[in-house]
Amino acid sequence: MQAVAGGVLGRLRRSVADSIRRRGAAGTRGSAGDGDGTGGPGSSGPEVRPPGGRRWPTGGDGVTVHYAPDIDGDADPGEVVWAWVPYEEDPTQGKDRPLLAIGHQDHLVVAVPLSSRSHHDRDDAADWVEVGRGAWDSKGRVSYADTSRLLRFIPSEIRREGAALHEDAFARVVAAVAARHGWHDETSDRR
Repeated sequence: MQAVAGGVLGRLRRSVADSIRRRGAAGTRGSAGDGDGTGGPGSSGPEVRPPGGRRWPTGGDGVTVHYAPDIDGDADPGEVVWAWVPYEEDPTQGKDRPLLAIGHQDHLVVAVPLSSRSHHDRDDAADWVEVGRGAWDSKGRVSYADTSRLLRFIPSEIRREGAALHEDAFARVVAAVAARHGWHDETSDRR
């Protein structure tokens, strides 16, 4: 019962924090779109600027990126979590694997898969970003994020947390995801 209450409280805390962050971003110089703070037609919504002041891109498909690890039982952006991931070659098969949660799209958690295998000698080497070692790998191996695969999960599909990723490593992954998927920081386009 305590784990259920903790999950509900974590979601409520995040919902309130997101609402406050959205309200705080509206009408400020940090908002996206036409500068009126509403996000404007065709924009991706307001820019998310976390308390640390780092600016995160917003995906054109409505993905909101932010760094907010909170080891509370819920999957938060910046955390390494675990879920069943289908194979690209055969989506009817897959395996339990670590993922880096990078943001949300509506009620879904958006994440990229991690691997302990180096991909430096493969054709898709540019899609893999080294994130270092962490408690998510029991053998202490270096892990790599696959920035080519943006996966979406309902929160109940994510079973456990591994650890929080350092914000600098998270920023490298997000930058590679943004470049790979055509995201950009809309505020940098303004004159």
